[in-house]
Amino acid sequence: MWSSRLKIEKLTLRCDVQNGHPGHTTVPYFINKFTPHTNTLNALNQNHWAPGAVNKQERRKWARAGRMHAGNHPGSFNTPSFLSPLGGYGHPFLTDYAYDKYQSKKQKAKKRKLAPTEEASGPSNFTDNDTGGNFMDVDPPVLTHELEEALAAPLVPLEPVPQGRGHRSKQPTWKLLQQQPVGPSPLPSPPPVAVSNAGSDSDDDLLPTSITGTVWRMIRTACNTFGLYREYPIMPTYNPDDFLGLDDYSDAATVPTTAPEHVSPLSAHPAAGAEPVSNPYHPFKNSTVHGLMEWSWTGSAMKSLSEVARLITFLKSDKFKKEDLEDFDVRSETAKFDKHLEGALQDGWKESEVTIQVPDGKPHSPGSIPTFSVSGLFHRSLVQVITSTVQEASARFFHYTPFRSFWKTEDKLPQQIFDKLYSSDVMLDAHAKLQSQPCEPGCTLERVVLGLMLWSDSTHLASFGSASLWPIYLFFGNQSKWTRVKPTTNSCHHIVYIPKLPDSFHDFFVELTGQGPTADILTHCRRELMHAVWQCLLDAEFLEVYKHGIVIECPDGIRRRFYLRIFTYSADYPEKVLLATIRNLGSCPCPTCLIPKEKIPEVGQKLDNRCRTTTRHVDDECHHWTVKIAREFIYEKDKGVKSAAVERLLAKESLVPTTNAFSCLPHFNFFRMLVPDFMHEFELAVQALNTRYRQVPTFGRSTIRRFTENASSMKKLAARNYEDLLQCAIPVFDGLLPEEHNDTLLSLLFTLAEWHCLGKLRLHTDMTIGWLEQCTANLGKQLRHFQKYTCSFFETQELPKEEAARSRCRKKAASSRTRQAGSDRPAQSGPSASSANSKAKGFNLIMYKLHALGDYVRNIKLFGTSDSYSTQPGELEHRRVKKYYVHTNKNRAVRQMTR
Repeated sequence: MWSSRLKIEKLTLRCDVQNGHPGHTTVPYFINKFTPHTNTLNALNQNHWAPGAVNKQERRKWARAGRMHAGNHPGSFNTPSFLSPLGGYGHPFLTDYAYDKYQSKKQKAKKRKLAPTEEASGPSNFTDNDTGGNFMDVDPPVLTHELEEALAAPLVPLEPVPQGRGHRSKQPTWKLLQQQPVGPSPLPSPPPVAVSNAGSDSDDDLLPTSITGTVWRMIRTACNTFGLYREYPIMPTYNPDDFLGLDDYSDAATVPTTAPEHVSPLSAHPAAGAEPVSNPYHPFKNSTVHGLMEWSWTGSAMKSLSEVARLITFLKSDKFKKEDLEDFDVRSETAKFDKHLEGALQDGWKESEVTIQVPDGKPHSPGSIPTFSVSGLFHRSLVQVITSTVQEASARFFHYTPFRSFWKTEDKLPQQIFDKLYSSDVMLDAHAKLQSQPCEPGCTLERVVLGLMLWSDSTHLASFGSASLWPIYLFFGNQSKWTRVKPTTNSCHHIVYIPKLPDSFHDFFVELTGQGPTADILTHCRRELMHAVWQCLLDAEFLEVYKHGIVIECPDGIRRRFYLRIFTYSADYPEKVLLATIRNLGSCPCPTCLIPKEKIPEVGQKLDNRCRTTTRHVDDECHHWTVKIAREFIYEKDKGVKSAAVERLLAKESLVPTTNAFSCLPHFNFFRMLVPDFMHEFELAVQALNTRYRQVPTFGRSTIRRFTENASSMKKLAARNYEDLLQCAIPVFDGLLPEEHNDTLLSLLFTLAEWHCLGKLRLHTDMTIGWLEQCTANLGKQLRHFQKYTCSFFETQELPKEEAARSRCRKKAASSRTRQAGSDRPAQSGPSASSANSKAKGFNLIMYKLHALGDYVRNIKLFGTSDSYSTQPGELEHRRVKKYYVHTNKNRAVRQMTR
């Protein structure tokens, strides 16, 4: 130690101030290798300290010296005083006096470290250089009127600090802080948000200072009786929770409601400013006709005993008069009602046609590529739907300012709560980016992020026949999920009914090329149709509003500028593949990352979690260029859709030669909006047995219902049925396998049930998120053990329905080959096609449903809990379109459903 000190005393430190910045020094080459305090290290790195020769023990001593002698002013050099340019005391060398003072301060620091400390109730003495504390641990100052004005004042730049030794301001000790008088009690909470404290957030990227000079303030509300409080980035101008009651969250008959008296859906609702109608039963003549038409067009589509009882009640009432039915005609009254609805409703449905490019295997110039038009696209303008929704009375429940929710536990360690979209990190990040952008010229209105949540799924409209519909639904993330997912609130908006590729496309392709389209051509054209529909929806009007916003007057009478942002798109895996423009079960089957198919069984491992982040799909210029070159090969250089040239470009990342419609949105990565689907990807993937399930008794009020005769067939089961199968799996499977494998199976089933419970939680905290992450790791480990040891002990075969499906596919393939050969003779079904033997089938872990389990933790942190963006609300909305279909005459039914 003394030899090192003598070496240091023989050298001179000089200070050079460069460019007027104090504290920028030129230091000898040997001081770089010691390890100072964090802030000192940053300063040393910025001032280019050269390498030297100081051992590890000396580095620690210099680091402790740096912590004790660091300056408090922002911009101070934060180096030990005896290493200052003038030796700390105006002498060009390090004197014995400076070194002795360093030793004495080191001993004092050791005594303070060993002395017992007590928890003080005074304010925090953390400085800007302290990094070990949590700003939540200390209550922020009370938000008074003077403090709010001071926060709103513009920032004043700090004056430059004179060069030289940094001055260290002394901090009061805990003993002095305890003797300070108690501060005044907080002021009453101002409406509509009960604000009691204010603090600052340390996340500069999330809450930056806007270009317009607005100072960001973290506004913290008071804790309620459950220990819950919120943190807003700015003072909210409207809090819809002040207007929500118990009747808004529950449909129970025992809850008193403040809703108006029941109004018939067929009653005429006059438009604003229209003159009142003298006939209360308009457009019908009298109460008798109105009652009959109401019974016919409302209630259940299949008239049951209760519907007949409702009709009899009307016939017995005073509103029914027999003489009013003398000239009654059902067809004319229905036509009159349709004419009335055409003038009264302003849903904005339009019928259009879209055009797709068709590859025919011939070279073309960009302007001569063959196209095919698909008609029957019924859609609505997204901007009109959004404008009408924000203006109507139900929008009074919208949140315009996002926030974070916290739960303060008994040990006073707050935990963040993840539940709704408007309290998620992705919504706060979008809000911060919007506020940091310059305002529109001449506009001083409040800027609000309007979160769009999309659903799409095809459905059958009838039990018999081929009638189907492919709708896209729109929900708003600014609305609470407790009211949004209820079908009775009518929070779902139908924006488009996607047409299917018509049968006439086959004749068009035969006329174009002389042969029928292959499976690859049909798949490519269906992808092109999907994105052509979205290009029609994301029109110039939507892009203008997306970039510059739209001014809408809200139900509270305040005009705000809304900016549209798409956050989630809920769909099953086949539709995710279409939306992400990737291959179905390709080498990289995940729509959000590039993990290879053979790495899927590693779910839950740390390497798998890291790869999900580092190998994510990104919609960047490289992605656009790759797809563009592939399309040029197909349409301009007579290459096939699956040709070798196209495969070399796209096969590595499982891409397809289709331009994604969402790429037109600026600064938007459409891969991130594809959230996991809990219902299709977990609940509908559970397998079961038959005999023991039939022995399970019912439980509760529709909690566990009676299972079907053949549970393993999985025919026409809802998500609720699959959930019941999983909940009853442990007693059903217990004892079916030998003892050494029975414990493994029961442990796996228990972990599956545990993960299912955590994944479906409607309110998550930091603690439960950690449980879900650990449970995912345990589930992946047990699945790999089950496949490696238990499954290898048994020989399993495919189910009868799987064997029959394989046989049908073989017959279909043989028939297709016969048609392509030009023969009209049907394919002969030999013994191999009709009576194929069952194939051995093992336990397969290479499936996307297993890979998706690892994405739930990240998506819950980003978008909230899984029930907010599950496909279940979209499945429930299918009931409405099926009711519409029943009331049509089945001829061009979609056109009638949009009227």
